[in-house]
Parts: sequence; structure tokens; C-alpha cells
Amino acid sequence: MNVTVQDIIEKFKLTILNGKEHVEKAVLDESLSRPALELAGYFEFYPSDRIQVFGLKEMTFLSSLDLETKKERLRKLFADVKTPCFIMTRGLIPDETFLEIAREMEATILQSQQTTTFFMGNLVNYLNDFFAPRTDLHGVMLDIKGVGVLIVGESSVGKSEAALELITRGHQLVSDDRIIAIEKEPGLVVGQAPKLLENMIEIRGVGVVNVLSMYGAGAVRKRKRLELIVELVDWTKGLEYDRIGLSEHKQTILNTEVQKIMLPVRPGRSVALLIESAALNHRLRGVGINSAQEFIDRLTNQIKGNE
Repeated sequence: MNVTVQDIIEKFKLTILNGKEHVEKAVLDESLSRPALELAGYFEFYPSDRIQVFGLKEMTFLSSLDLETKKERLRKLFADVKTPCFIMTRGLIPDETFLEIAREMEATILQSQQTTTFFMGNLVNYLNDFFAPRTDLHGVMLDIKGVGVLIVGESSVGKSEAALELITRGHQLVSDDRIIAIEKEPGLVVGQAPKLLENMIEIRGVGVVNVLSMYGAGAVRKRKRLELIVELVDWTKGLEYDRIGLSEHKQTILNTEVQKIMLPVRPGRSVALLIESAALNHRLRGVGINSAQEFIDRLTNQIKGNE
């Protein structure tokens, strides 16, 4: 699946000034280019496979050139069919010479009303998202007190039921069953729901529930950074579970390590409350408060005092 010029036109509400017959062309590079050196005549390293953005500086310089030089530079700019499109920012309108050469070379010319810096920032973010490595995860993801938590575990262990209780406690659903994990950069993974599953959660015995309709807009969010994985496991007598919290486990998603904890599930335990506590504890660790280490330090000091 590729992002096309048409996708960008729809996303940023761009106006087509020329070349509407080529808007299905794929965008294959996430970087953008402002062709300042090229307009000055230097084409040695012209990145023609990128979207080219014209701001006030480029258009002002272009207007300072004599007619023949302007035509020559524009023909060179428009010559490579790999260039997806040329975008004018600030609502700038090219002169007739510019549009004449664009028609001659079949170049796609678009117009944005946004300022150059603002538009390029938004477009780079959009393209970075699209080109970022991604993978699918199975579980339920929520925003719990500002912490992106992925709840995983075997089928029927109670993931969705715990998630629904957390939603009623004021937390936000990101996605149920399938999560698209996007690595914006190494160390930063963002989770979001597939379009088909947005705002939906499946509860065994009840069916599919629209969380947005049932609990309101404050109960859902589009995406969230993944910071903690909570695995629900059936409690097994005789197994040792971490009771202090000093052990740290990680799970690698793409190129990013995410902290992971294991919660034993048994009748009578409030799983939602435990997950909420785990998220809050993770948040405290993020600001330098480690309750487990604080307990060990107190215990050590008491032993030393007794000695």
C-alpha cells in the first residue's frame, strides 16, 4: 500500500492547479525538498523523487529571473517523472509562464493556504507516520492516567472485561483485539486501532460494544504511546510471582523495548484495579519514585540499625 498525491490532496485540502490526471502517482520518499539551489541553476544533487515545496522565497527568486532563464530552470525542475508533485504554500499562485511549462511537462502543481513551515511540518509528520515500521499486536490497549498500557494474555483470561471496567473508571480505550504498533523512532512506539475496530470492544456474552456511543468521547482516543505491557496469566498454586517489584522484564516491539509485567488472575481479584495500580506505579518510576527500591532501602537500613 502506497500513499499517493491524491491522499495528500484530501488530507491537507489542497487545490489542484495543474496535472489532475497524475494525482494517483505514489509518493516513495518521506522527505521534502525546497528547490532553492535548483532555481539558482545547481542541479547536481537535485532530489527529484521528493515532493517539491515552493514558498515565498522560491517564488520571489523565480520572479527575479529573466524569461528564458526561468523557462530553462522550470523545465529542468519538471523534467523527472519521478517527482510526485510541486506544492505552492501561502496560497501563492504561479504566473502564466510557470503554469505553461507545467502543462508542457505534465507536472502536478498543487496549492496550500498554510504557511510554508507549518505545512511542511504537518506533511513530514504525516509521511513519517506512513513510512514508519509497523506491526500488529494482539490484546487491548488503553490510556490509563496518561500511560499507554497494552493488556495481553490467553484467550478468555479476561482482557476485554478488565478493559471495560477500566473505561467505566474514567480511562480511555485505544483499541481492542488488534493494535497497529507504529515505531515513530527507536524507543517510541505508538498504538492505534484499525479503522474497522475504532471505538469498538468485544465482551463475551454481550457482544460488540461501541464505547464512543455508550460512554462518550472522553472514553476513547485515536492513538497513544505504548509504555507498559501487562500480561494476565491464570494464577497457579506453587508458582513464585514477583511480590516486591524489583525485577524488570522487557518485550521488544520492532526496535523498541517496552516494560512488561505479569499479573496472576484468580477469582476475587480486581484485575482492573491491579492494572490501574501498575500503570500509576510505572508513571511514578518515570519521575524517579521507585517504591520497590525505597522498601529495600528501608529494610537495609533497619537491618544495619539492628546490627
